[in-house]
Amino acid sequence: MEALSQSRTQPSIPSIPHELVRSLIEYDPRSGVLRWRVNRSGGVKAGDVAGSRRASGYVIVGVGGRHVLAHRLAWFWMRGSWPASQIDHRDGNPSNNAWANIRQATQAQNQRNRGMHKSNRVGLKGVKERTRDGRPTGKFRACIRVDNKQRWLGTFDTPEMAYAAYVQAVKKHYGPFARV
Repeated sequence: MEALSQSRTQPSIPSIPHELVRSLIEYDPRSGVLRWRVNRSGGVKAGDVAGSRRASGYVIVGVGGRHVLAHRLAWFWMRGSWPASQIDHRDGNPSNNAWANIRQATQAQNQRNRGMHKSNRVGLKGVKERTRDGRPTGKFRACIRVDNKQRWLGTFDTPEMAYAAYVQAVKKHYGPFARV
């Protein structure tokens, strides 16, 4: 998923010429690594890896007077145009910018293959323990978000049964953006 001060609907499109990017940076589609073709200031030499990895895992590169996310730069390098919307990492790893791992996505598609939320207490994506008056009931609920609406898939005796319902719904509704 994308981050770094981009608008929720449309990421900004830098005004950096494609020829400039190609003259400054080399992209290896297999590894996803961007390398400088030329010496840069600050002791950066031709052949050095371009950019730096942020705490979020995303790699950011300073080029043409702008800071650009490496996955967007890789897309631009390969296609010659900036992506119309967001770039999704198929494997969920924001620093894996291999060409086979990145794809253009809408905001909704990009959210579909998020990992499990850190507040999940059950340990299975899409599964919540049912409670009554703040106490666990021993039952588990499965839910999925479709068209920006939460849909409850049912109540189950085990978390594994609830997760199976979630997996089935995700595959049906999310298609290639399903991440289970």
